[in-house]
Amino acid sequence: MHASEWTQDDLPAHVPPELVEPFDLWGDEIQTDMFGALERLQQRVLDKGGIVYNPYLKIWWAGGLDLVREIYQRHDLFSSRSLAGGITEPGTPDLSSVLPFKLIPVVLDAPDHEHYKRLLTPLFSTKVMDDNHQFLVDTVVTSIDDFADQGQTDIVLSLAERVPALAFTRMFGLPAERGPEYVEWNHDLFRGADPVRGEAAGKIIGALSELVERCLRDPQDDLMSAVVNSTVQGEPIDPSDALGIGFLLWMASLDTTTAHLSFQFWHMATHQDDQQRVRDDPALIPGAVEECLRMYGTVNNGRVVAEDTEFHGVRMLAGERIGWASSAVGRDHAVFPNADVLDPERTVNRHLAFGAGPHRCLGLHLARRMLTVTMEEMHRRLPPYRITEGMQARPHAGLALGFDSIPLSWDAGVAGSR
Repeated sequence: MHASEWTQDDLPAHVPPELVEPFDLWGDEIQTDMFGALERLQQRVLDKGGIVYNPYLKIWWAGGLDLVREIYQRHDLFSSRSLAGGITEPGTPDLSSVLPFKLIPVVLDAPDHEHYKRLLTPLFSTKVMDDNHQFLVDTVVTSIDDFADQGQTDIVLSLAERVPALAFTRMFGLPAERGPEYVEWNHDLFRGADPVRGEAAGKIIGALSELVERCLRDPQDDLMSAVVNSTVQGEPIDPSDALGIGFLLWMASLDTTTAHLSFQFWHMATHQDDQQRVRDDPALIPGAVEECLRMYGTVNNGRVVAEDTEFHGVRMLAGERIGWASSAVGRDHAVFPNADVLDPERTVNRHLAFGAGPHRCLGLHLARRMLTVTMEEMHRRLPPYRITEGMQARPHAGLALGFDSIPLSWDAGVAGSR
């Protein structure tokens, strides 16, 4: 079935026909022009008042930064109890419905969510990031030095996947040499078809189960040991809940940050003026990172309607889903002047790359640190880079946006900018 092949039977009786907007997050238009397609979709949504209904995906769809921020903050109306609001390709089950544990804390609402967030927040504090800063710098530098003299690389494989994998294995207490294997499992989990997807989930669960047992038997100074041996409301954490936390952090650590790294280097490779600007003035790099986060939101996120309600004049029923495109929301022209332009000196940047409200991303400090360090070192250690002539970057779309490959080239032997 294609997005255009829906019938009246696919339209709930309470949905006004004028709010119907069929589209396919896995379709050719988004695969070939993901940001343009999502921006055009958002404009159609805004033209219809900010909320439409997609009879193909059977989901409400929201547009505009302020409206989406309100959805994030109205956790009384919009629940997180299903992974990413259950936005899945037709015929594919929601991952959270086939796992033998809850993906904590993302699938929890208040007050349960607060108990687990109180446990996890200190593990991702700025102090923890400071303690691991030199390791992160050394990891980035070593990764870049491995390909700097070659004049070309696939930056997804050599940097965007490698750095998060090494940071992840260190934080979790897993063997660093298995990092590439873990990345492959995560890739199959997000983008593989069944039975590959199910097999990948089984491999991750197996590795995490062994890790939980080791952390109980022989706790170390790592994140999973802290989780497994913690208490929640005065009681030892259930091993199944520890598995759910580990599985969620596994996915986030090895996919979202890789995608953000990929997008920022794709942007710089395809926008030479922006690349030269941060080379000339490295103090602009933190602002450039925030702009990439705003413009290249990687997740098409969502929630579940918690109760029958009327929201912004639209009647919704309990159990229905509502989603939005983070990248399009970050390019809301009503909020961001010149929204399609990367401006590292933008003074007001209220993007939602890390969400908002109670479920704001726990790993935002780690992500910002990793994105900033990699951009600093990339421009310090390499001369101007570009997409390799005759080759193309290969993006992927769907629930999460990213790149499978970004071939870069530069003039080997030429010194970097600093």
